[in-house]
Amino acid sequence: MLALGMSPVLAQSPPAPVIALDKLDLKDLFNFNSGFQFRIASFSAEETEIGQGALILLLSSDQTVALIKIDGVTQRLHLLQKNSDTRCSDGAHALWVYALDEQRLMLKVSFRKIADQCQAQGLLSLRLDKHNRRILVKGVRRL
Repeated sequence: MLALGMSPVLAQSPPAPVIALDKLDLKDLFNFNSGFQFRIASFSAEETEIGQGALILLLSSDQTVALIKIDGVTQRLHLLQKNSDTRCSDGAHALWVYALDEQRLMLKVSFRKIADQCQAQGLLSLRLDKHNRRILVKGVRRL
């Protein structure tokens, strides 16, 4: 029973750790046979078709390797699963799942072909030690 004027002490759990997803360095781009390059997207009216945020994900030209920087360390994740049709045509969709140890990265995108580029936009989900982070992304690769 509480005395008048006293409030109960609420048990507070510590905040869940945030997965620190860092911007890739230009040297990562030059040392990697990149197909798609993905940036953080806001989908605002002012944003370009390929996004204006930090470059956070590179996919190899054959999409078997994903390069991402977590907590300051560049990681090479390997393909576990992809849907059967990842051709670049307007309205087509793709799903890729990559892994390294306990890290899982899932990328769901839709495609649009413009001139000599394949543009993709969608959702990147990253799971690490029971914590998830979801980020809207836009990407591009030359055809």
